[in-house]
Amino acid sequence: MTQRSKTELDTLFANNSVGAITPAMLRDFVDSARPSTACLHFSTSIATTIVTPTAFVKAANLSTADALVRFTASDNRLTYAGDATVSVQMHAALSSICAANNQVLAFAFAVNGVVFEESICRTKIATGADVQAVALFGHAALTPGDYVEIWATNDTSTGAITIQHGIVMLEGYLT
Repeated sequence: MTQRSKTELDTLFANNSVGAITPAMLRDFVDSARPSTACLHFSTSIATTIVTPTAFVKAANLSTADALVRFTASDNRLTYAGDATVSVQMHAALSSICAANNQVLAFAFAVNGVVFEESICRTKIATGADVQAVALFGHAALTPGDYVEIWATNDTSTGAITIQHGIVMLEGYLT
């Protein structure tokens, strides 16, 4: 089976007046129609070092993946391993603490190491022991080999950020 783009599928089925649809074409269609999905759980809390306030860095958490369809996973990274470009809905829920008081923290999706500006979400932690939750959302087109990560920054100081719990979910559809 081969994952095909919508354009490729349209071409395969556009002129079927002679009944030329083969079993292989149908298998490719079924495979292509299956959504590309990924789910990543942050399994171990690790403090993310902030060297420069307002500069985003990859969150240091260790993670566990499941429900991978056309994705591979490593710590805080989901890499698209499909054959065709997909339009991906990105969702994350995170809870965090900070090593300092009165800190404004920001979180975002990063695609290929570039912060996805539209996904940035900020929260303020009054005391370092406070736990704050954020939800991130985004939409991007991924080509084979593209990857998605959670990045964070402290807008106030270099106080380290720890994501205590989190889940990242991606769901992709043909474009």
